[in-house]
Amino acid sequence: MALAIGLNTSTGRIGTALAMFTPIPLIKLTGAISSPVVLSLFLLCIGLLVFILFTFMDRKLGPGRGECRNLRRKKNFKFIDIVDIARNRAFWYITILCVLFYRQFFPFIKYATNMIVQKFGISDSFAGYIPALLPFSALLMTPFFGGLFDKKGKGATIMVIGSILLVCVHLLFSVPSPQ
Repeated sequence: MALAIGLNTSTGRIGTALAMFTPIPLIKLTGAISSPVVLSLFLLCIGLLVFILFTFMDRKLGPGRGECRNLRRKKNFKFIDIVDIARNRAFWYITILCVLFYRQFFPFIKYATNMIVQKFGISDSFAGYIPALLPFSALLMTPFFGGLFDKKGKGATIMVIGSILLVCVHLLFSVPSPQ
């Protein structure tokens, strides 16, 4: 299951990486600053059409067919289930850990280009590509760690190790560069 979620997440990372990596070359190619927005709108429309097509195909299958539908009918949703989850300490530990884990990414992505230009003295256009490598690496590593979790378990331990590694990486970025 974790491998499937990892594959799903890495598919989403393709879009994130392309959104970070393609605007500058697309603007240079077309000469229009609106071309990345137009391309994104076009891709969103294709995604909407595929979703509508999938919805019709799913309805055509019928409500009585399909193993997943039969599993959903056996257990009805109850609000007490949400209360049970909210009382679970492990849920809150993992939630807080995920928040701390991901809050390290977003400030880095926002300020990484400027930091790389200031610290290493490389051009703005090349420095803009470096943060795009993060989603590409997540694209490769997420299924790996999902498969590792399926085999070994210990998801919270993997998250703690990942958070510690991210702190170490950010501390390395704080070391002055020799210029």
